[in-house]
Amino acid sequence: MLLVVPESDVNLYPSADLTRLTARTAPAALQQLSRHPHIVVIDWDMDGIDGDEFCRAAVSARAAVLVAAADPASAPRALKAGCHALLLKPLMPMLIAARLGRLTRAQKARSRVTGLRAPLQGGTHRLCSETTCPYCGTAAPTSFEFSSHRRAWYACLSCDQVWLAARRE
Repeated sequence: MLLVVPESDVNLYPSADLTRLTARTAPAALQQLSRHPHIVVIDWDMDGIDGDEFCRAAVSARAAVLVAAADPASAPRALKAGCHALLLKPLMPMLIAARLGRLTRAQKARSRVTGLRAPLQGGTHRLCSETTCPYCGTAAPTSFEFSSHRRAWYACLSCDQVWLAARRE
């Protein structure tokens, strides 16, 4: 099951083998979490919803969480709230499909091993041990989105800074 918040964005996300649920308001979205969706897509910029709170609630419900945000500066908050994938707007259909596919595969693997009892670990972002934050010097910032095959977005969860830099593999 795929829960998309807000409802108006549902057609952006391919359903493949997922049943799509939607919600227009924060209370409706929280109520939909009781249906135990496998993946929850949150528009971080949606009026009337506290992205941090909803993300934490979705993670507590054992869902994989994909956050869509217009401002890269919101990445540290979303990552700290537990999101498993973060996409920057404007959303590209191929990237959406790739992230949903990866989260779906991770959820299926987790259910085979744990029967969905354990929370999903990791996601599509990763720690970059060979990189340091240019603002505070903290090692291993989080890479959360690629802007191209050569550049990636990074977030430092220590000082909450975000920057675009050369992509490291």
